Amino acid sequence: MRNITHYVIGLMFSPDSTKLVGILKHRPSFLAGLLNGVGGHVEEGESPASAVRREFEEETGVVTREEDWKFFHTLSGPTYVMHCFYMHSDKYMEARTTTDEPIVVIDLRAAPHAAWAPDMVSLIQLANKHTQVA
Repeated sequence: MRNITHYVIGLMFSPDSTKLVGILKHRPSFLAGLLNGVGGHVEEGESPASAVRREFEEETGVVTREEDWKFFHTLSGPTYVMHCFYMHSDKYMEARTTTDEPIVVIDLRAAPHAAWAPDMVSLIQLANKHTQVA
């Protein structure tokens, strides 16, 4: 039996959905040099909503509340489950680098062909589709 690791990814969009807070990954090696959403591991006893709030604050310095994050999708594989969340907030302008992996605010209109991590383009589209329905 394999251990399943739970992860979260948080997509913070500007209120008009044109900008996204991202992180330029250095690790793991298969993500090195690619833009990804902000996230990380779900710790023991922690809910995914709590984890995305914590990880986003640790990596960007932006304080959010669990209830600000909206769950929209799950990705999974043989050894992982990725819980995907999004939110829209003016706080995207407060995002800054707090670790060795740079935080960037990406203009989605100007960067359609950016070097995205796997699944990011589809996750951005899916989050925006949920926004239009909500």
